[in-house]
Amino acid sequence: MNNVAVLPELKGRGIGRALLMHAEDEARARGHASLYLYTNEKMAENIAMYVRNGYVEYAREEGHGFRRVFLRKQLEEPG
Repeated sequence: MNNVAVLPELKGRGIGRALLMHAEDEARARGHASLYLYTNEKMAENIAMYVRNGYVEYAREEGHGFRRVFLRKQLEEPG
């Protein structure tokens, strides 16, 4: 999957966090040790949510006219 978004009118209902947790569960189930994502640098609220949920910024790059922030989370074993 390349892109996930929540409709602006549904903001603040925990949908974004639920999607993130689902992605992490799927990654664990498939045997991945970490999960990577990126977002537009202008999405400060999204970046803050990722950091609150254990993601660590590891790079910023410009591509296709956008400043992107790259983040990674080390996944713990299920259980």
